[in-house]
Amino acid sequence: MKTKITLLFTQYSRQLCMTDFNHINIFFTDNLKFTSCYLGSKYPEEALENIYAEHFRTDHSWFCPQLSGFRKTNLSECEVVYSSSRPLIPNINKTGQFNNMFDVLSQKIEIEPYYEQLLRLNNFIII
Repeated sequence: MKTKITLLFTQYSRQLCMTDFNHINIFFTDNLKFTSCYLGSKYPEEALENIYAEHFRTDHSWFCPQLSGFRKTNLSECEVVYSSSRPLIPNINKTGQFNNMFDVLSQKIEIEPYYEQLLRLNNFIII
């Protein structure tokens, strides 16, 4: 069975009200997906470090990921989901992009209900 590791990473602005659409920014890859990789023979921490190294300019210790979910996605694959939320740091990403709630709604970015639920549990407001 293959194991997929997914990271839901958000940044928030301390200067904005929690209900402001710009308060939370969700990180998506260039394909508008959440960052992920397959575990293979690595430990989950190593897989997360690979995700950080590929997409971000910050040391992996800064992220402090929390185990957020686990599910079986099909007969041969399961997924472990981690989430992390940190204050806004400009130019932290090497690849991908951050989108605020207005961007998500206006660009009709699809967020699977499972991920939406996990984002709601770990952030102030996700619409």
